Formats: sequence, structure tokens, C-alpha cells
Amino acid sequence: MLLIDANGSQLGSMSLGQALSIAEQVGLDVVEVSPNSNPPVCKLMDFGKYKYQLKKKSRDSRKSQVVIKTKEVKLRPTTDEHDVNVKIGKIKELLKDGNRVKVGVFLKGREMMYTDRAYAMLDKLVKMLVDDAVVAEAPKHFGKTVYAVLAAKK
Repeated sequence: MLLIDANGSQLGSMSLGQALSIAEQVGLDVVEVSPNSNPPVCKLMDFGKYKYQLKKKSRDSRKSQVVIKTKEVKLRPTTDEHDVNVKIGKIKELLKDGNRVKVGVFLKGREMMYTDRAYAMLDKLVKMLVDDAVVAEAPKHFGKTVYAVLAAKK
């Protein structure tokens, strides 16, 4: 195997026993870096410290990630105009906070026959929110609910 020391300089090609004895003298571990090359490449390093640094790097990358949550607002086809305006205000707040909003029009009983009213209500909502939101997912009928997903405009 080809052995590389902790500083990155090559120590040359040697057997596994020789590499282990050198690692024991220095107080480090022999870690196989490239097993598919010919000869395999190994490096002298403190493996515990290496694992800790990888863990720390992944934790830091998760901290800097922005998580977009999806909030849900439910309506009925018979919801009055004023109540719809209140829901629109709530949707605008959620969009300003950076969330996506899943707007659902819940149908029950005989309302299931009139899904076109639910689609019309969603279209009306989208038109009222045209300055603040973009349709991320077009309106779909799923079970007893017709829903659309809105995202904030950039």
C-alpha cells in the first residue's frame, strides 16, 4: 500500500505491518483513503478527530439551511366574503414569514358533487393574492378536499 503521513507527504509503498508499526510509533491510525487505486492509498491520521470534524461540519451545514414549512388554511365553499378576507390576511402573514401555504376547500355531503365551486373559490383566492403569492402546486382534488399550495413571491 502507498502510505501518506499526517502532513500529506508520501512515505512510499510498504506492507500493512510496516504501516501499522509506523502508525504506532507516531500515535496515529492508518486509514484507507482510496481502496480502488493500485496500490491502495492509506493515510496516517487521528481517526477520532477526523470523525468529530466531519460531524461538526455536517451540523454546521444543517444550521445554515433554511427550512420552509408548509402551513394549512382550510375553507368551505359556503365561507362568507368577510371570513375569506380574514383568511387572506392570515395567508399573507404566513407567506411573509417564509412559509408555503396549503389552501384547502373542504367539501362534505352533497357539496362533493359541486367541486367546480371549490376550484372557483381557489381561483378567486389566487387572484386576490396575485401581488403576494405564486401558485406552487395547481389546485387538485384529493379525497374530500380541493387544495392548492401557494409560495411567497420573490
